[in-house]
Amino acid sequence: MKIRKAEATDLPFIIEAIIESEKSGGDIFPYSAALGVSISRFSQILMDVFDEEINDQPWCLEHWYIAESPDGSAAAVLSSWEEGKGGVSSDMLKAQTLNFFLKNEWEESQDNLKVLSSVTIARKTQYMQLEHLYTHPSHRGKGYMKNLINGVINTFRKSNFEIQVLESNKNAVSLYEYIGFSVNERQCNEDIERLSLLSGSCKLQLLKNHG
Repeated sequence: MKIRKAEATDLPFIIEAIIESEKSGGDIFPYSAALGVSISRFSQILMDVFDEEINDQPWCLEHWYIAESPDGSAAAVLSSWEEGKGGVSSDMLKAQTLNFFLKNEWEESQDNLKVLSSVTIARKTQYMQLEHLYTHPSHRGKGYMKNLINGVINTFRKSNFEIQVLESNKNAVSLYEYIGFSVNERQCNEDIERLSLLSGSCKLQLLKNHG
């Protein structure tokens, strides 16, 4: 299995990965649920964001890694960056970006955004983040994601790592714990599931520390 940095030709697969990983094993796409934005429109916005090359947050091509299948097709993908390297949190950069591209929707959805913020877990500065982990359906169950995560960890072997995921995504949580991540923090709000804003009401922060 070959692991490589993503290229511009991988963007359609990356957009698919972002959309599906945001559902976190469920059916709810949070940007549609919270902001009322269709998946097709959000996909186009993501393309525009990637064109801007905003560093230190997940929607920047520089931070993406691909695991290839034997035939050379993209089998699995994830984004990884060092949190806070540029002095601003990745969550703040994403919020600023969405506010720019979706200003009206952002202003009209403050109640939903406030509920979502109740389960926000501050990312650890200087930790390498793993985000939008996604395996193409035709390649699942073949170990691509496990090998991709380990490959990225080996690339930054002296770093600490962080993953955030919904607790309801049991398969993902089990994989991360198998690789050596452990739960560091848990935040819950039942209103999130009641309002159908996310596919679960609890968010986990999992860490894997160097050494």
